Amino acid sequence: MRPRETKSGTASCDSDDVIRYLRNNKFFRSIDDDVLSACYHLFSIVPYPKQTRLYDVADEPFNVYFLKAGRVGLNVTNEDGREFTVALLGPGDVFGQEALFGRNERRTTATCLEDCVVCTSRADQLFPMIAKHPSLLMNVARYLNEQGEEVLTAVEEFAFLTVIERIVKALERLALEHGVPHRLGTRIGLKLTHLDIATLVGSTRETVTIQVNKLQHEGRLVIEGRNFILPQTTAPA
Repeated sequence: MRPRETKSGTASCDSDDVIRYLRNNKFFRSIDDDVLSACYHLFSIVPYPKQTRLYDVADEPFNVYFLKAGRVGLNVTNEDGREFTVALLGPGDVFGQEALFGRNERRTTATCLEDCVVCTSRADQLFPMIAKHPSLLMNVARYLNEQGEEVLTAVEEFAFLTVIERIVKALERLALEHGVPHRLGTRIGLKLTHLDIATLVGSTRETVTIQVNKLQHEGRLVIEGRNFILPQTTAPA
């Protein structure tokens, strides 16, 4: 399923629901409530079913997306047609922000990996608000810098690390971004499959299964259903 990304206006939403969500989002952290109250009308909260493709590579970007519930995968395809996941996103994450800075086309595909609730805003309406408030501009700059560092780290890992080392690094990053305290250590707050991890580290599901089993045998990973838990000795600080 694929909704067409358009420049159409956003649907109206309950102001308290939008403000409550924005207050806890990385883009709007520590922003005064009066600023949020003045801009809530720029946002709409929309549910999307699993497998919805929110946008594709080369689409003209119009909207910025703020994930409220569910999981979204950002993917790229190499020259051989093989798909790689460059990011697994959970509640509180922002994506599609290239629309804010005049980029002519999307560089990734964004797909709902499960039923999602997404807060969206038109970039041409959101940018003037960001430019008007220095604290919000600093939040955006900080977030983009963090994402840039993650991309560089991922490139280095693909070049120099083995598959099992890439798996460990990927799980550690997810634990830092989406970690939930657990009696054994840190639980990654995203439901993961071996295929999710395979696309994230540039391997196959079969290879990932072998390496994940090895990590479990070594006590470096615990799996309960689709919950991945990094034990206390391996959980990131």
